Amino acid sequence: MAKKLTIQPNNPHFFKFIMPDDGSLQGISIPEAFVKDYLVGEKCEGNKAKLRTKKSNKSWIVSTKGSCFTDGWKDFYTDNDLQAGDFLLFKHEGGFRFDVIVFDATMCEKVYPPLLDSDTKDNPILMEMDKPGKKKQVPKDFPSLKLMKNTAKVKNPLQLVVQMQRSHFKYRTLLVSAPFGRKSGLVKMAKSAKETNKSYMITIKDPNGKPWKLQLNYKPSANIAFFGRGWTEFLKANKLKVGDVCTFKLVSMAPKKTIMEMTVSKRKSSSLKAKFAR
Repeated sequence: MAKKLTIQPNNPHFFKFIMPDDGSLQGISIPEAFVKDYLVGEKCEGNKAKLRTKKSNKSWIVSTKGSCFTDGWKDFYTDNDLQAGDFLLFKHEGGFRFDVIVFDATMCEKVYPPLLDSDTKDNPILMEMDKPGKKKQVPKDFPSLKLMKNTAKVKNPLQLVVQMQRSHFKYRTLLVSAPFGRKSGLVKMAKSAKETNKSYMITIKDPNGKPWKLQLNYKPSANIAFFGRGWTEFLKANKLKVGDVCTFKLVSMAPKKTIMEMTVSKRKSSSLKAKFAR
């Protein structure tokens, strides 16, 4: 009987789902069939894998135990804002290197805000922004530019008023305006958390009084704080749209517990259409 011919892919792939409470935060395993067929000659036990995503040009070094990603995986997980329902596609680039494409619960590829890169030197846009005396060539909808321009100035330093822009949805983040961040202490809290390698979560109560946990992050090169993990879910649950005006009021602040209350003024569809029709 003739042996079947098979065509081996140049860059084989395998995929993994992030399921609720399945221990994915601690590590995931490479499928046994993938190890057998495509990692022949590679020592998995004790090896160090190099993982990359489209979030930045940096690589995450992750140790392996058997065929399971272990030490370093948690950093990859949190840095890329992985959540239950995400679908990860691993592309083998040779050796023990993998490019990882992340799809979220919408079944679309996850879009990361350039600002979330942990290391400025890995992000050409941020490198350009950090160069003194040079004209900054950055995307028009980059959050740090457009959002600051569209953040209303208010007399009460404990109140932040923001009109929802397309960048809030595209980059899945909300930058806290520099004056509000400094006066409210949010920048200080976010900076302290980053320096101690901890996550600082704040509570935002929506118009119905329901509390939402959002991660407060810090960007050293700009000295600003921004909302990261939890922001997308907050947008969807409150059905926020481009043009809506949100008011965030800081009602309580403590080293381990910060509470804000949010109210929203919905933008009329007719006026919003007229604005983008000009």
